[in-house]
Amino acid sequence: SAAAMQRNHGALVTCEWLNLELESDRADDLRLVDATWYLPFSKHQPPEGSGGAIAEYEAGPRIPGSVFFDIDAVAATHPDGLQHMLPDEATFTAAMADLGILPSSRVVVYDRLGIFSSPRFWFTLKVAFGHPGHVAVLDGGLPRWLELGFPVETGEVQPSDRKVCYTDPPWRFSPACCWDRKAVEDNIKRRQAVHLDARPGPRFRGHAPEPRDDLRGGHIQGSLNVPYAEMLQ
Repeated sequence: SAAAMQRNHGALVTCEWLNLELESDRADDLRLVDATWYLPFSKHQPPEGSGGAIAEYEAGPRIPGSVFFDIDAVAATHPDGLQHMLPDEATFTAAMADLGILPSSRVVVYDRLGIFSSPRFWFTLKVAFGHPGHVAVLDGGLPRWLELGFPVETGEVQPSDRKVCYTDPPWRFSPACCWDRKAVEDNIKRRQAVHLDARPGPRFRGHAPEPRDDLRGGHIQGSLNVPYAEMLQ
């Protein structure tokens, strides 16, 4: 149930729990989202021969009934060409309508790498746009789902009959969810908040190249390094 999802799992649910939910009479309000995104020139780059995250989703395997969220496409355009900016309200609302997500929807997001890009979707939906329903990341993602032998789909994706239209767009962007450059620069001077950098240690220290050629190495002055990969089992 929704209460069990919140009480026992919070922002993280197990594959075992999800499989039971999909087999139950409670599945109607549950939306599954594949938010796979690959980081070039890293251990999270696309597998050899891959046509990209969307192509892999369309070919399968994928969790039955899941839809695809394109992190690159559902984003605001930055004047300096910066990628992966949070989307504006109109762009995000259109994407949620296409995915069939309502304010009442329970949402579980996964990716093909275990836990890598799926938390970005969780943050965007739950924190940046304040989704009132329950949103959770699938622990272990698609690799764990396959390991457990749970059902999957392959081949052509069937057109969704769950797309929606909103008479009053339900999501509003929360400016407090993120900082701009000025806020970061002010914090360097005032040190009112701890600034954490979740990249791997070598990139934080500037000892490893950035995935994109146009980015300098190193880190923001005064920031601390908490590599995300070290937080995962």
